[in-house]
Amino acid sequence: MTMQNFGVDPLVLEESDLGIQALFQSFIPQGANQIQQQQLGSLFQPTFNQFLGQIGNQVRQGGAPTLTFSQFLEDNFNPQRALLRTNRRSSAGGGPTLFNFFS
Repeated sequence: MTMQNFGVDPLVLEESDLGIQALFQSFIPQGANQIQQQQLGSLFQPTFNQFLGQIGNQVRQGGAPTLTFSQFLEDNFNPQRALLRTNRRSSAGGGPTLFNFFS
């Protein structure tokens, strides 16, 4: 997914908590209905935790933390796959679940 930045550097968004959440929301497809938007929106914290884990791995391996959240989302976050997994679990009778949609 390529993000249009309209002259705004995405790194500026990463300088605040609200900007990071806005960046995440920008990856949710505009055609998603309200339920899908809520399902995907609830994945912000688990997604951000995965990002922090990768930053921690970079530091632990002796490197500088160079990964940006926008790059992490582009490389790892797939809203369509996340919705498919959510729908499969719901139809199987399971309630709300957290899952690893990166694998």
